[in-house]
Amino acid sequence: MWERTESWVAIGEQLAERGLRVFHIVTPKQYLDLCLARGVPEDHILWLRIDEAFAQPLDENAVRRIAEYEQRTGLSLKHFLMMDRFLRERPWNEMLHYAAYCFRRIEEFLDRHHIDFVSGEPTCTHDLVALLICRATDRHYGAPFDIRFPVQRFAIWNSDVESSPLCTGAPSPAEVSEEELTQARDVWRQIRERKRMPFLTDKAKAPGFGKRFMQSIVRGITYRLLVRRRHDGHIYGLWDMLTVHKYHMIAVNHRLNRAQWKGLFELPVEGDRFVLFTLNYQPEHSIDVEAPHWTNQYEVAKALARCLPVGVQLYVKEHPSALGLRGPSALRRFKRLPGVRLIDPRVDSHGLLQRAELVACITGTIAMEAATYGKRAAVLGSTFMDGFSTVTLVRHPSEVAALLRMPAPVPDLEHDIRLVAWILSNSFEGTIVDRITNPVGLDPDNVVRLADGYERTMQWIAEKRIALAKPSMGQARWPE
Repeated sequence: MWERTESWVAIGEQLAERGLRVFHIVTPKQYLDLCLARGVPEDHILWLRIDEAFAQPLDENAVRRIAEYEQRTGLSLKHFLMMDRFLRERPWNEMLHYAAYCFRRIEEFLDRHHIDFVSGEPTCTHDLVALLICRATDRHYGAPFDIRFPVQRFAIWNSDVESSPLCTGAPSPAEVSEEELTQARDVWRQIRERKRMPFLTDKAKAPGFGKRFMQSIVRGITYRLLVRRRHDGHIYGLWDMLTVHKYHMIAVNHRLNRAQWKGLFELPVEGDRFVLFTLNYQPEHSIDVEAPHWTNQYEVAKALARCLPVGVQLYVKEHPSALGLRGPSALRRFKRLPGVRLIDPRVDSHGLLQRAELVACITGTIAMEAATYGKRAAVLGSTFMDGFSTVTLVRHPSEVAALLRMPAPVPDLEHDIRLVAWILSNSFEGTIVDRITNPVGLDPDNVVRLADGYERTMQWIAEKRIALAKPSMGQARWPE
């Protein structure tokens, strides 16, 4: 759907050369053309078009089957549709119409080609619908994301959230090797030393008006807005471009609002008792999908502020990369909450978390960083991070007050290191980042490493099938 598609096509080429059958589902025509230009057979490509969906009557049979699959899996289509940052801006009847179309086309495509393994970026409707189909039909689904450690490795997670990877390595933290434990200790040390993933460091830089900005404006208006939006349901309109997601306005707003930051942001005060709440970059998969019930970060901060003891402040720290997305008026709302201090995003988070009574976040890596110091943290979105010994998954921000009244948890370093080792064991070399964020994503050596990870995953799926098959069924075939 977006720039990472180029990585999927490159990985597919590698896997095809190794004798595996690879298929692609695309929404913009440019990626249909890319697949064809790179030698993908036309019948191995499913092109989903929102204009084609709206030209047909609502597929009532697909809606009934979706309801059956919801009953079978416990998943919810409406929940998925509200995760889609573009489709959710449309009227409900259009959302359902397109989802039913995607469901019918994808299920037919998977059945026709006997596809057993689906992988993608679970952010848009078609990808989340594919996840629903996989869960209901005993197929495997995997979402690849770079692991949140200062190493260039990625994991293929077994759902739409980064909670549990497909276990191609150690089945559990108790079964990791000594070598993996040694590697995990080094990673733990690097996190404490503020080492970051290279692409995150690049992302944190102030946006400029250079070549990349001009290319995004030209591409955004001349192609995406005027051409691609006609057939692709996961792209912005002009109003959205200027007022909702504002991706093309980041550099502009960054410059326009910079003069107000001095009077807007504050510094920590020596002697303050405080809970540190770090804001997420938004919109983003890490909040829209991994914490879909907590996407209103102002309301989360409000709930935190109203529950804290009178002598405890709430320090709200803006995400450095979000400067230019959240404007001064939105940030002032946080400042007006009782007992809230809006902390300058340039203040060192590690220094703050070491002084905090507790660290609260939605899904931020700040929780993991807090765990490396043995500090207690509360998270609202369930990812692997709530597995650390000092990190607690809370159902509502108000539960933070109860945590403050309890004795601080005793850090269990061995437990935490084993969790890191387990994720490392079930991850692979390479970075799945798109070429615009970091050109290394399409580097030939990186593509080979990505394909190695996928091949290992598919071999693991095949071995599981062989183990589960009856003796008379013979050898299981490779997943596709």
